[in-house]
Amino acid sequence: MMNEGHRSAAPTAVIFDVDGTLYWQKELRRRMLFELLFSALRSSQTRLDLRILKRFREDRERLGERVQSGFQEAQYRLTAEAMGLTAARVEEAVRLWIYEKPLRHLRRHRVPGIEVWLDELRSKGVRLGVYSEYPAADKLAALDLQFDAVVASTDPDVDAFKPNPKGIHVALDRLGVQPERALFVGDRKDRDQPCAEAAGLEFLWVSPSEAGAVSSFPPARHLLPEFLQKALNA
Repeated sequence: MMNEGHRSAAPTAVIFDVDGTLYWQKELRRRMLFELLFSALRSSQTRLDLRILKRFREDRERLGERVQSGFQEAQYRLTAEAMGLTAARVEEAVRLWIYEKPLRHLRRHRVPGIEVWLDELRSKGVRLGVYSEYPAADKLAALDLQFDAVVASTDPDVDAFKPNPKGIHVALDRLGVQPERALFVGDRKDRDQPCAEAAGLEFLWVSPSEAGAVSSFPPARHLLPEFLQKALNA
């Protein structure tokens, strides 16, 4: 039974990035590169896919500097223009190798303990969200993880890339939580951390090997903001 202090406290939330935060992205990319190279030995289409994916990732990193809105369409158009292809051909390669084929491997690359921590947070009434630069619903299903709000940079009501904080603001609105009562968990100090700070959130850094970062869940309590420590101790 929930005690009076827990019931009356303002709601809290933890919002997660996905790629590199809920699963180890570098490990997955190595696996997918092997599949790509093996397929490229037999298929000229896959050899073109390799070139597309390399350019797409480079262009997407700089997308927020090149356009101000319309990211869903621009992410394919800019790469297509640079390579002399149609946007549909770029989207086809991205859908196959970034969105579809990796799904069957995601579960085995899940960050250790994430399901345990999510269960603990949920049991204490903490609201759970995701803000990813890529659409995340299929990835979360493959990871077998559930959240109360799932937001992507290319959603129509966001249409902005990190470190622009709009995606976090949308997630907070959906969760019904104020910024000072939320934590953002991410793997990129160059994008996730300034995004969190611009939105007024505390930040928790995730990495498999970097000193000072969390490499498994649940994190040590002293790494969490005070409001979240209190919620977990309630």
